[in-house]
Amino acid sequence: RLVEIAQAQITAETDRTHTALRAELGTLAVDLASRILGESLADEARRRGTVDRFLDELESRSAGRS
Repeated sequence: RLVEIAQAQITAETDRTHTALRAELGTLAVDLASRILGESLADEARRRGTVDRFLDELESRSAGRS
């Protein structure tokens, strides 16, 4: 029973970490793109959608290769 609880906690923490890293990667990518383009990418909804689509595509490609 303790092992099951520990595994559930590890899974939950892994999911939280994955979500946090994904958000951080998105923020860094947008900041870098803004610097390269020399303009602000201020539309939050569009930015999030673009970043999410990009990361989903990367994950799909990575999963297809494994």
